[in-house]
Amino acid sequence: EAIQTDDSLRIASMTKLIVATGLLLLQQEGKVNLDDYITNYIKPSLINKIENYQTITVRQLLAMTSGIPDYSDQDAFIDVIDQDTNRIWQYEEAISYVYNVPQSFEPGTNWEYSNTNYVLIDAIVEGATGFTLAQELRRLIFTPLLMQSTYMEFRESSAENGTKLSTHGYDGEENVTQINDAIGFGDGGLVSTNEDLGAFMQALFAERWLLSEASLSEMMSFHSTEHYGLGIEQLSTSHGIALGHDGSSSGFSGEMYYFP
Repeated sequence: EAIQTDDSLRIASMTKLIVATGLLLLQQEGKVNLDDYITNYIKPSLINKIENYQTITVRQLLAMTSGIPDYSDQDAFIDVIDQDTNRIWQYEEAISYVYNVPQSFEPGTNWEYSNTNYVLIDAIVEGATGFTLAQELRRLIFTPLLMQSTYMEFRESSAENGTKLSTHGYDGEENVTQINDAIGFGDGGLVSTNEDLGAFMQALFAERWLLSEASLSEMMSFHSTEHYGLGIEQLSTSHGIALGHDGSSSGFSGEMYYFP
């Protein structure tokens, strides 16, 4: 059966573009400064076993230039996912898998894709606002854009209109929807629909009212070799430049791009 535009699915790392937009909106409100050290917002006990934690900025998390390793690449984490597919995680648990793991590079000196960066955003938003990332994304983005079928899986019971995950994910013939490896944080935890994601991309890029021009310019400050900005990828395609993000988790994959 063909997927419909109002079918809800796990969007995995496409979540990152929405989360980065939320952080830029919080900066516009004066609640976060992207050039602050993450220690301004996160209690030391959560991050003091991460190398160089005192010199990492919020911007470096969003831009993937922090050097923090990816928790989802750690063997110990992969073992738990394999053994306990239905586990509901807390972000403190996910972050703990990179404790005392050597950093890939000094903060700000290189680029490496790491989901841990965006799990730390959950902690930053709570520290800065007193609300969860899910609550702030709803206030800043989902409600104003009428994205009624979008919600943070495992953090919210369902979308505003009661919609829950309607699409099953498959690995070949096997239904793998129950495997929870997009574990519900800022790195990949959203459930959404094509309609809602279209509304988001329209507001962000085509109509250009969701972010200020200054914030949009910050978002699209791309790494010189990796072409990754703040939660956004820039691709060269046969149809010209594409702006957006892709995502994949067990049984789900997708791409969300705008063509200027």
